[in-house]
Amino acid sequence: MSGNEEIKIEGGCVYETQNIDGDNSKFIVTAVGLSRVLFADFPMIKFNGSYLEYCVSREEFQKRFKPSE
Repeated sequence: MSGNEEIKIEGGCVYETQNIDGDNSKFIVTAVGLSRVLFADFPMIKFNGSYLEYCVSREEFQKRFKPSE
C-alpha cells in the first residue's frame, strides 16, 4: 500500500499486516480515536485476566495495515 492511500479505520474490523517471517498477521481494531488506534491480536489472546492490546498513531496504522479479506 502506498503512503498516499488512506484506508477507513473502523472499530470491530479485522486488519492484517505482514510480519517478519513474511506471513500475514491479523488484528482487530478495538477503538479508534482522533489520532490513535487501539488494536489486539485476532483472535484475541487473554493474558493474566485481560487482553493484550497495542496503540499506534493513525498515520502508523495507515502505513502498516490493510483490511483483511
